[in-house]
Amino acid sequence: AACVLGENPNDPTDSDGDGMPDKWEMDQFGDLKRDGTEDYDGDGARDVDEWVAGTLPSDPQSRLAVQIEPVAGSGFLVRWPSVLGRSYTIQRSTDLKTFSPMAVLPSDGLETSWLDAEKLSSPAFYRIDVQYWR
Repeated sequence: AACVLGENPNDPTDSDGDGMPDKWEMDQFGDLKRDGTEDYDGDGARDVDEWVAGTLPSDPQSRLAVQIEPVAGSGFLVRWPSVLGRSYTIQRSTDLKTFSPMAVLPSDGLETSWLDAEKLSSPAFYRIDVQYWR
């Protein structure tokens, strides 16, 4: 049997109900005054979204940035920086109104990618939905 003394680094306690664990808020901001809807670093992602994505809310360069590259004769490679403990759902749309899930991928902790090999008759748009595993 193992005994761990001290603070649980994965403690999900969210005493202020803003969707961000208290420990993460204290580590990132030094207090619990933020409500999750703000964008501390001005990169366009709300603080709560930075927590879910596993990015740093104090670094505008730390963000979930999706890159799409054509692959000759194969389709398009969709790739993004990923974080352990998350899974990513790739969604595709041809009209920006209706998005369809294409794949659910776990993170390898570095970069995750997916090849869209389907031949489409119109341009495609992609987005990534991040899920945090508790």
